[in-house]
Amino acid sequence: MHMRLLVSTMILFAAQAVRAQSADVAPPQAKLADSLRLSIEAAADASDVDAADAAAALAERAVALYPNDAMLRHYRAYALYRAGTMVFGRFGSGRARPYFDKARDVLEQLVEKPTIPESYALLASVYGMQIATAKIQMLAGMRLGSKSNSMMERAVTAGPNNPRVWVMRGIGALNTPSTFGGGLDKAEAHLKHAIELFATDKPEAPLPAWGLADAHVWLGQVYARQKKRDAARAEFEAARDLQPRNAWITLTLLPSLDKLP
Repeated sequence: MHMRLLVSTMILFAAQAVRAQSADVAPPQAKLADSLRLSIEAAADASDVDAADAAAALAERAVALYPNDAMLRHYRAYALYRAGTMVFGRFGSGRARPYFDKARDVLEQLVEKPTIPESYALLASVYGMQIATAKIQMLAGMRLGSKSNSMMERAVTAGPNNPRVWVMRGIGALNTPSTFGGGLDKAEAHLKHAIELFATDKPEAPLPAWGLADAHVWLGQVYARQKKRDAARAEFEAARDLQPRNAWITLTLLPSLDKLP
């Protein structure tokens, strides 16, 4: 029911956007992009794979209408990334891999020209997920690790005060061994920095505005790996307050703390 409602709402938004042609309103591409932004955020807030898939499908149609619009292309890749991470967590690498392959194809073309910092950081994260879902992770890491690091550096250069860049940098550091430039200490520092930056983060629509809940979720996982149960619980609860319908937080992350030694 939720997915049908989302799709119906998105179709309505799209129809309104296409009709909005007068000079005193936002261009239809911008309206479509903001509709996509809201739908992807709603899917992420609820950890709803079907809703993320629906948003990705609509984003593909939007890009077909406006193939040169960078923001629509960004949101198509972002929807694929969000859906892919959910599928990976629930169903494993095999089913998730195509999402990241498609997102990579979109983003590698997008970053050939100057774009928003989130696009560079998203591509770095997509490379990371391709490593995580690869059949032979060591080989994928050798092929994609340096590309991910280079793209993240571009993201930081383009958006040094962009909290979403630091969230994705923190996630990358958490999932990268310290011998290759990652580690828990770096992940903690990056995610704390992201949370500080969110205090003054006020992007204008249709720019991305997600990330605060993610920062708390991943900082909580840093603390959980450090066996800091109380600190991890505080972060997961902060994330739950922001995303009360997120089953991953309530049914997986918070209960997992009871298993810590």
